[in-house]
Amino acid sequence: MDVYEFLGLDFICGIHPFDDGLSDAFPYTVYEETDEYKVDRNPYGVKVKYWKNRYTTHVELDHAVKDRNDWEKVKWALNPSEERIPKDIIEISKKAREKGHFITLNCSEPYWFSFILLGMGNFCVQLKIDTEFIEDICQRYMEFMEKMLKMVINKGVEWDGIWVFSDMAYKNGPMFSPSDYRRFFSAPPQGDKPVL
Repeated sequence: MDVYEFLGLDFICGIHPFDDGLSDAFPYTVYEETDEYKVDRNPYGVKVKYWKNRYTTHVELDHAVKDRNDWEKVKWALNPSEERIPKDIIEISKKAREKGHFITLNCSEPYWFSFILLGMGNFCVQLKIDTEFIEDICQRYMEFMEKMLKMVINKGVEWDGIWVFSDMAYKNGPMFSPSDYRRFFSAPPQGDKPVL
């Protein structure tokens, strides 16, 4: 029996409305592949090793963007474009609406983008040694996300909510301090122009 039907739950259809990678700067590349694993470079410039036959966390071997100089060379690739929107997004949203699903547009937020780009350890270091660098990544990403969401909505996509997701804590607490969260990732104070 369907668990949603049995428990009377609403079904959420989460749609990833756009690609937020830097593939124009970092085209997908496979470095090595065996029966056990594959090593590639993803659209964030991260060289990653994936195991094929076991469920385990992938290993990040290298990050192309390590500091502000690296970011300055590639941030142009975070450019809003309709080419980033999935071709079948209208069809997906209409089918979900016909089924009565609650439809969310799922976007990562600036912290998630930053730590994928830089790596968790380096992100935490850069947060302290070059705050303007992190601020620039966050501001550019928020401007990009705002423009992309407007493009998606203007295409006529059916939607009920926007889910901006992240994972910024472990079982013992957050990856960084609440004051850093408020500074870099929370909504602007009253009176300032909101980003979204």
